[in-house]
Amino acid sequence: MNNSIEQIREALEKAESVIIAAHTNPDGDAIGSVLAFSNALNNMGKKVYALLEDYAEKYNFVPGKEFVYTGNYDDLTADVFLSLDCGDTMRLKNAEGFVNKIYTINVDHHVTNEYFGNLNYVDPDASSTSEIVYRILNGWYNMDKNTAICIYVGIVNDTGGFRFTNTSPATMSVVSELMTYNFNFSDVYNRIYHSRTFKEVKIMGEALQNTELLCDGKFVISHVSMDTIKKYGGTIRDVQGVSEYLKGITGTEVSILLYEKGDNEVKGSLRSEDSFDVAELSQKFGGGGHKKSAGCTFKTSLEEAVSIMKNEVISRFKKGE
Repeated sequence: MNNSIEQIREALEKAESVIIAAHTNPDGDAIGSVLAFSNALNNMGKKVYALLEDYAEKYNFVPGKEFVYTGNYDDLTADVFLSLDCGDTMRLKNAEGFVNKIYTINVDHHVTNEYFGNLNYVDPDASSTSEIVYRILNGWYNMDKNTAICIYVGIVNDTGGFRFTNTSPATMSVVSELMTYNFNFSDVYNRIYHSRTFKEVKIMGEALQNTELLCDGKFVISHVSMDTIKKYGGTIRDVQGVSEYLKGITGTEVSILLYEKGDNEVKGSLRSEDSFDVAELSQKFGGGGHKKSAGCTFKTSLEEAVSIMKNEVISRFKKGE
């Protein structure tokens, strides 16, 4: 089902303009992969439009923010639409319409990817989409410092700072090459994992207060309301990292954070160890992702979403699933 890297390069070489997008509520891999390609294609002389929703302040240092398009999407067109780190068109949100209007290249590492592009390159074994972006650029584009930083950001994000088992020897080989581009890789790491705004800390504190253990402590679940987020002047971007933090509870195999995005819209963020497939659980609710990191959306109240998720988890546990 995959096309070749060479086919992707050829399509991009022919294009004079490229729209690049990633999934809604972008994380470090979405940001890193989009801005890496934006830097590279701009340096190749292409007109670049990067489509990214507002993201967490801690990623403001990532080079390429000047390529982020803030105009009306209805007025935008290009020769190629490049979708990165997105398993299905719905998660492109406002950029979804470009898939049917513009020649589309789909590059991703989610096992649930629906291969919606004219060209597709999906590798679930890759640590991140940013690692795949490196494969595409390496040997074709003369790598520069800014692009290297972007790719490093994406890999660090999706490997949990090289702690997850998706960190392969190939991943570390890419990282070792990136580190030769003379940037402060330690500072980048610390910005991603050891830097939080005051409002992020306050919101996390409320989430910790709402934490419950389920199924003999194997599951931990928490929730955050929009009222809580607004109380501290935050946005949904400020809840990123909570589910990962919860997974650190001793004896816990799966962490689940449910947070309000709007009226009757609740986002689920799930993390797990190797023993449980949270992508399969998320698909139950129309979501998807990776075995150890996935998400879904409920069109219900926060209270109802918490109840639905708890009942599903407890039912599966009792059945030995």
